[in-house]
Amino acid sequence: MKKILLDGVWKFCFDENYGTVNFPNDYNLEINVPFQVESKLSGVNFEGDIRQCWYKREVEGFSFDQSQTVIIGIGACDYKTLVFVNRRFVGSHVGGYTPFTCDLSSAWKTSGINVIEICVQDDMRDRKASGKQTLTDEPHGCFYTRTTGIWQSVYLDCVQKERVINAKFLPDIHKPAVKIQLYANAKGTATAEVFYEGRLCGSAQAEINHVGEMEVELCEKHLWELGEGRMYDVVIAFGKDVQKHKFGLREVKYEGYKFMLNGKSVFQRLVLDQGYYKEGVYTPESPEEFEKDIQCSIKFGFNGARLHQKLFAPEYLDIADKYGFMVWGEYASWGINHADLSYLGTFISEWKEAIDRDFNHPCIVTWCPLNEVWSNTTPARFQPDLRFVDSVYEFTKAYDSTRPCVDVSGGYHGKKTDLFDFHCYESVENLRAIINRIEEKNEVEVNMLYGTEPHGYPPFAPVNVSEYGGIAMLKQCNEEGSAWGYGKGEADSSKLVERINELNDVILGSERISGLCYTQLYDVMQEQNGLLTYERESKFNEEEIASINKHLTQKAKIED
Repeated sequence: MKKILLDGVWKFCFDENYGTVNFPNDYNLEINVPFQVESKLSGVNFEGDIRQCWYKREVEGFSFDQSQTVIIGIGACDYKTLVFVNRRFVGSHVGGYTPFTCDLSSAWKTSGINVIEICVQDDMRDRKASGKQTLTDEPHGCFYTRTTGIWQSVYLDCVQKERVINAKFLPDIHKPAVKIQLYANAKGTATAEVFYEGRLCGSAQAEINHVGEMEVELCEKHLWELGEGRMYDVVIAFGKDVQKHKFGLREVKYEGYKFMLNGKSVFQRLVLDQGYYKEGVYTPESPEEFEKDIQCSIKFGFNGARLHQKLFAPEYLDIADKYGFMVWGEYASWGINHADLSYLGTFISEWKEAIDRDFNHPCIVTWCPLNEVWSNTTPARFQPDLRFVDSVYEFTKAYDSTRPCVDVSGGYHGKKTDLFDFHCYESVENLRAIINRIEEKNEVEVNMLYGTEPHGYPPFAPVNVSEYGGIAMLKQCNEEGSAWGYGKGEADSSKLVERINELNDVILGSERISGLCYTQLYDVMQEQNGLLTYERESKFNEEEIASINKHLTQKAKIED
C-alpha cells in the first residue's frame, strides 16, 4: 500500500477545557491541514489564546498483511498531541517541532469508516521551547504570530512490524566509504546498496541485534560541495522492510580559526532565515517557496543560511542539500527558562529528535541548539549559571561528533564550544573596534543586554559574527508605525547597500573571523530589516544586488 497523505480539509473545533480530554459533540469549523490555526491558509485564521483544540478526519478502512502495522505520522504539531482512532487512545507526543508516529493497528477497522481525532494542548504560559512565538495576542518586537496545532503533513502508512527505525550515515571522504549505523526493533540481517545517479557504487551486509553497523566502500567519489549538492542514494533491506535514504560525501570541521569543508578553507557567508511566510506563518503554501528563498540568498552572494529559532521542514533541507547550500541547524530554544535545570530533560528530549531527523543532511554544517540565553540565566549582578548551556553542548557532541556545535549563539557561551560567536548590530566603526580587540587581545566586548562575556575567548578558537546588520529602510518604517530595524536605519536603498558593503568588507578583511550571518533575508511582520519584504519582493535593483554580491563574495582574509 502506498502512503496516504491526509493533508486537506479536517473538521475542527476549539475546546475551553484545557487539560481534560472530552470528545467534542460538535466540530463546528473546518481547517486546512497542514497549516497552523493562526494562519490564513488554514481557513481558521484565529490569533487569540488557544490552549486546546481538536481535529477530526474520517478514513475508509483497508486491510494489511499480518507482518505489517498501520501508523499515522505527523511532521510537526505544537505542542502536546494526543491521537485517538475510533475513540481509542493510540499515542501522544510532546514538542512542537519534531515528527512522530503512532501505531493504529489495535484500533483500526479494515472495513467501514475509521474516525481519527487529534487533541492538541498548547498553553503559551508554560516555559517551553517556542522560538519567536509571542506570549501576547499581538506580535511585537522580534516576537511573531503564535503556532498552534498541526503545521506539517499528516499521513497513514502500512509498515513492517519488524523494521529499521533509524539509519545514520557517517561518510569518510578519504577512503571513500560510508559507515551506516542501523537501529531496528528486532534481530535480523540487513543489506545496504549505495547508488550514484543510478549506478551501484558499493554494498554491504550485517547482522543486526536491534543495533548494528556496516561500512560500504565506494567505487565512485563524488563530494558534496558548495553549489554542488551531489547526493548518494541508499536502499536498505531488513527482512521485508525496504527503505530508501540519501547522504552526501562531505567532511566539516574547524582547524584553528578556519572552517574546513572537505579539507578546504571555506568562509561561511550566511543569511538569517526565520522560516516565516505571510499566508502560512510557519508553513509555506508549497515547497517552491523554500527553493525561491535559497535562490534569492545565493543571488545576494550567500553560500548558506542560519535557520533561526525554528526547526525547518525536511523539504527545505532536501532543497539545500541539492543546491550545496550550507545551514546551521538551530532549535526553537526561546521560551525555556535556562536557569532552571528541571527543563533540561524536556529540552534535550526534542533536541535529540531533531538531530535524529536531520542527521543525514549534508547541508547542516553546524548544530546551534541555543540562542541568546543570557536574559534568563541569572540576574546580571551574579555570575551566570551556564550549566544548562554546558549540558546541552555535551549532549549534542556525544550524540553527533561529526559536526561542530556552537553551544549558544550570542549571549554567554559555556565552558566548551567548537565555535565562539557574537551578535553585533553596531555601526561599522564599532564593529571594526570589536574585531580589532579579538585580533589583538583575544577578547570580545560587545554591548549586550546583560553585559559582556564573563571570560575571554581561548587561543585558536574560531569566531563567527553570527548576527549583524539588521538595517531597516527609514521610509518603510515611517509608513508603518510598528515597523523597526536594529540600529539607525538608512534613507534609501543606495545608502543601505553602501553600509552593508562596508560591514561585509570589515568582516571579510579579518584574519580571525571564520564566518558571518547577515540579519536578515526578508522582513518578518513588524521586524522590517530584511533584504526582501515579507512578500519576498527585493528592496534593491539588479545593480545594487550585484554590488552586495561582489563585496560579499570577495575572498576572505582567513581563506588565504
